[in-house]
Amino acid sequence: MDSSAAVEEIPVSKPSKPIRRGRVSKEPGSRRSAGARTKAGPRDRYFLADGKSGEAHVSLGRELASDKEAIVAAFQEQTTFYVLNEFRVEAEFTGRGAELVKKEIAKTDPQ
Repeated sequence: MDSSAAVEEIPVSKPSKPIRRGRVSKEPGSRRSAGARTKAGPRDRYFLADGKSGEAHVSLGRELASDKEAIVAAFQEQTTFYVLNEFRVEAEFTGRGAELVKKEIAKTDPQ
């Protein structure tokens, strides 16, 4: 029996993309807080909860000027706050059909 076997060397090629070694998870369990993932829009409106809210409905309280002000006020009053976006729906007619388009409304926009 012949115990000698030919060993063929295979050339090693470099990977086409660099290998990332850090944690790159965007799973719900990641270390980023929910606030770090969301950005405040320029037309967002902030309201404190008025305490009358329940599971069936939401009741808005005092309106605040900014995200930071809402966070501080909600902490001081030990309540939650809501971020509200207001939209107007318009129909855009193209050819045979119409497409409904959502457009943001600023606080100063006329109705």
